[in-house]
Amino acid sequence: EHLSNTPRQQILAQLLGYNIPQYAHVPMILAPDHSKLSKRHGATAVQEYKEMGILPEALINYLTLLGWSPGDDQEILTREETIKSFSLERVSKNPAIYDLKKLIWLNGHYLRTMELQTITERALPFFQENEQIWAACQKSRLKIEDVIALVRDRVKTLQEIVEASAYFFLEDFSYDEKGVKKHFSRENTGDILHETAKTLEKTEPFETEKLKEELQNLSRELKVSLGKINLPTRLVITGRTMGPDLFDIISLLGKEKVLARFQRARELFFQE
Repeated sequence: EHLSNTPRQQILAQLLGYNIPQYAHVPMILAPDHSKLSKRHGATAVQEYKEMGILPEALINYLTLLGWSPGDDQEILTREETIKSFSLERVSKNPAIYDLKKLIWLNGHYLRTMELQTITERALPFFQENEQIWAACQKSRLKIEDVIALVRDRVKTLQEIVEASAYFFLEDFSYDEKGVKKHFSRENTGDILHETAKTLEKTEPFETEKLKEELQNLSRELKVSLGKINLPTRLVITGRTMGPDLFDIISLLGKEKVLARFQRARELFFQE
């Protein structure tokens, strides 16, 4: 579409006494419906992507692949790899399609694979923006970096890291309504959770493998599936039905915090 501008730019350069540079055009970027890209299709400024929690590395990687490819199926490219591989011959003549889902997917890859310290530093401003969570972080014995290490495999933006980390620091979290109906309403769930809390209270060392072993033993002792212990237990200590490995969560939270959450759930859902 903008090829017609090139002769005008050449004439202007000549009139100003400049050497005419070599011109190369990348294809137009269109919306997913193949219409012209506009504000309604997504962020329009780099700052907006930053506020979404998109990493610079992911954004550069994504923009690199709009209208160009390295000649194979490789989608994860560092800047160095792009510079080494880039050639105008591989620039497509067809319009490129803006795909926010793919950008977010790429961002998730970088969140999982970049240095943990780097991701923690990038995530800190997002924690600080949430006054409630940041205040709780300041009082907690837990390190944000340790929490991010657990949750980053399941998130795709820096904003999502904060949301996924909330229950590690907040005690007044809400419980997933569907999860409560499904897992807390089952027969004997209250008794199972009571026995689970007793087992956790006696468990030493309070570490992932030992916790897993003790709850497996409890499953056999109560003659119930491990899922009937683990699923309501996850809901008790996180308020959620999904998340990182349950035993890693329990270990990181620590015995005192975990038992307090069992007590809270008992008072809220299992009082006779």
